[in-house]
Order: sequence, then structure tokens, then C-alpha cells
Amino acid sequence: MAKSQMESHIFINAQDICRKTDKMPQLNEIPLYRYMVFERFLEILDKGLFIPKASLFNDRWEAMLSHMHEYLKERNTSQLLSKYGQEEKIPSLEDFYIQDIHKSIHEGKKEVYVSCWNGTHYECIAMWSLYGKEKNGILLGTNAKELTDTFTAFDESENKEWLAVFKKMEYVLPGNHNDKVFKGKEPIWSNDSNFKNKCLQVHFRFQQTFTGLSYKHISFTFENEYRLLAAHTTRGERPGKGIILPLKPSFIKKVILQPNSSVAFHNLLIFEKLNETGLNVR
Repeated sequence: MAKSQMESHIFINAQDICRKTDKMPQLNEIPLYRYMVFERFLEILDKGLFIPKASLFNDRWEAMLSHMHEYLKERNTSQLLSKYGQEEKIPSLEDFYIQDIHKSIHEGKKEVYVSCWNGTHYECIAMWSLYGKEKNGILLGTNAKELTDTFTAFDESENKEWLAVFKKMEYVLPGNHNDKVFKGKEPIWSNDSNFKNKCLQVHFRFQQTFTGLSYKHISFTFENEYRLLAAHTTRGERPGKGIILPLKPSFIKKVILQPNSSVAFHNLLIFEKLNETGLNVR
């Protein structure tokens, strides 16, 4: 096996580690990574980047954390989750509020599309286990500028009828944080300088859902996630499970193979197929 195939898969840029955390990085300074099975990677090469509706995610806390915060400060989490989503009559005003918010967010997630990326500068075994489940997994590398430029081109092809933001996720334990935590940070990027007001003009549910999708439970901290959140300004659920963004060759900056992948996978499936594209494979 070639030496490059046996090297450690850790890739760290010393300048990135030393960068001051209080300075907002430029988009091209934010590396993004996506762990995936090989078949999904081939789909990206063939069709483009698929961005699913948030309603397809299976995390029951998804988009609900910020709206449950006040409630959870007063209620036991397990009591809430035992009622959450059930049809029986809920007696308290607080529960009626949660039921109403849940319905609104449930509908909002059908209209908001989410592209999730890992921002860690080294490989994570937990991420490989969850998302590159097979030995023939792939780690795709790009950066935030490529992602936002790709979405901008897509938006322009659709007459600029989309609202989108790029944000770093915040990880919280609801009911155990100061209320200021849930006011949220400004997005790193938006395709509209008047994003918040535009959301409210379309539907209040948009703002609720965008805010909710900016937080995850603290148990997911290892994902170090960035998200591109997007919604069409036409109200109502659009057909299909998601949207597909056509990609330029410059989008993919590097491809890293699962550490336990086979020699056959290296030689037959990767180097013969992908080197034809000029991609940086290791």
C-alpha cells in the first residue's frame, strides 16, 4: 500500500488552532466536512448536493429546544416527553402552549431545508460510526464559502425566492441555562441583509423554525455542527423530500477514506474512479 494510504488521517492546520476565537472568520476560513457512506458520495458526484427538509430528521428535540426552555425550567423533562406529541387532552396552560408550538414547528420543519456539516479540524470516531457507518465510508471536505456560493447560484436560478442563513450550532441543556442563551447569535452569512424581517413577512412560523433549528441538545456537542438553513418564500410545503444544488468542480476540496477501508476500496473504487476528476483523495 502506498505511504499516503497508511498515514494518519488527522489533518490539523496550526493557524486554525491559534486563531483568536473572538474574531469572526472569513467564509473561506471555515472548513466543513461531511461523513457519509460511499453510495451517498457517488450521488453527490452524479446529481449534486441534496439538502433535505428538516421534517426528515429523527431527533425528537430538533427545533424545539429554544421554545421548550421556559417550560422546562418549571417542569420535569421526563414528564414533558411522556406527553409530547400525544393526543390526550392536556390540562395545563403551559401544556397547551407547548402543544401549539409543537404543531407550528412541526409544520415549519416541512418548509425549511437543512444542510448539516461538521467543523472539527480532525477526524472523529463517533462521526465515522454514526454517518460513515460502513468500512467504505467517505469524508468530504469543502469550506463555507463554497457552500454559500453554491446556494447563492441555486437561488439566482430560482429568481431569488429563497431565504437562507449559515450558522454555527449552539448546544444547550434546556431548563438549565440563562434565557440570554436562547436569543441566538447572528448568522455568519445570510443571502438577505433583512433576513429576520423577511421571515416575519412570509410567516411567523419561519422565524420560529429557523431559530429552533439553530440549537441542539448538549449531548450532540461532539458534532461541532454548522448548518445552512433555507426556506422558499412561497408559503406551504413544497413537493419532494428536499432540494438538490448543482456543484462546481471546486466545491470538493478533499476526500478522505474511512480509516478501516479495504485495499480494494482504495484501489478499485477510489483511485481509478475519482482521480479522473482531479480530486484530492487520501
